Amino acid sequence: MRRALYVERDSLLHRLHPGVKVLLLLCYFVAALVVEDWRMQWALVLFVLLCAVRSGAGGNLRAFAKFLTVIGAMTVLLWSLYETKLALRVTPRSLEFAGRICGMLIAGLLFLSVTRIEEFTYALSRAGLPASVTMALGLAFRFVPILTGTAVTVVALQSLRGLDLRRGSLLQRLRKYLPLLVPVLITALRNVPQLAMALEGRGFGLRRRPTPFRIFPFRVADALTLLMAALAVGALAARFHGG
Repeated sequence: MRRALYVERDSLLHRLHPGVKVLLLLCYFVAALVVEDWRMQWALVLFVLLCAVRSGAGGNLRAFAKFLTVIGAMTVLLWSLYETKLALRVTPRSLEFAGRICGMLIAGLLFLSVTRIEEFTYALSRAGLPASVTMALGLAFRFVPILTGTAVTVVALQSLRGLDLRRGSLLQRLRKYLPLLVPVLITALRNVPQLAMALEGRGFGLRRRPTPFRIFPFRVADALTLLMAALAVGALAARFHGG
């Protein structure tokens, strides 16, 4: 089972500077927040989907397709019920919010697909964040897929021992999953002392600022990409907010 969302591929987004990738993600978030038309909102979603497919993140999109579909459908349903006073009618506002949420989730998935954890922490350190903060964020990104893999393994082992997680109502199935959290949490707690010793052995916590293992050069393509993204966000803000 894959334990990371990163996809090894030589695409344009993969070759960008880590700091530029973080700024591009922020640019998309800002663009999604300033756009107030549902058609333009879904055009942004289509654009980020195209970027994800071209960058080799199609496998991650397929893995999260059901989750994204449920989030989009529930957003449309709840906002439509709220705006139409419980009448079942889809409104442009609900489509706008659904596109905004789905687009942000897909953009974050694309970012994780083209950016290694080391690149992300490198960008944060270059931005001036303390080493403890960058290390905590990097470990958080690493432990999520590890815990997910552990949970899948525990579910598979319990199924082999006769635990049927597919029968019963939704509430009954949720109750069957609750005891499985215990071995998952115990496994995570067992890894904490090993992680602490590994960090101490590598000199983490010293007063001197740590030096990066790899230096990522800032090239002309990075500057041009960031400039075009900033201009696009500025144009959208001017279009929808009268600038």
